[in-house]
Amino acid sequence: MKLSPYLAALLLLSASGAAYGAMECKFYNGDTRQIMSPGVQPIITFHPSVQTATLLASGITMELTPEMHSHCAVGDDGENIYQMTDNTLLEGYVDGKALFRTNIPGITYAIGLYPAGKGITGWFPVNPGQYYMTAYADDNEGYFDHGKKMVRRDGNLPDARL
Repeated sequence: MKLSPYLAALLLLSASGAAYGAMECKFYNGDTRQIMSPGVQPIITFHPSVQTATLLASGITMELTPEMHSHCAVGDDGENIYQMTDNTLLEGYVDGKALFRTNIPGITYAIGLYPAGKGITGWFPVNPGQYYMTAYADDNEGYFDHGKKMVRRDGNLPDARL
């Protein structure tokens, strides 16, 4: 039995599945950025005295200037957020988030990077000196492809009396 070229092409097309290539997402550049442009005022609740570590403000969304963008292309490093904490800036940790010093002794803050409009946040890790996966995107490169990146900040007050 002779197979016609058209029938052979149809069989080949129907037998092939969708190809999925490994993807990786990267930031465009390493330019220095200003966080929380002038004019943005978060709401902070002050406490007269505290006996335990106290959260002053949570989920403060901050803009980056200039904006930070990422893109995805073929590669094998994935679509997750990996971050490294500089141990010279590390003051402590809470809830698995690195805490950084401010110019006011005793007040610290945590910083997280997230894609605008998406439900994941990569908080800087507690362990310094190497890269750690801080947010898992579950193979969803749509979270990062050509997306604007934002910063979230939590402000903390450790055990202290003011």
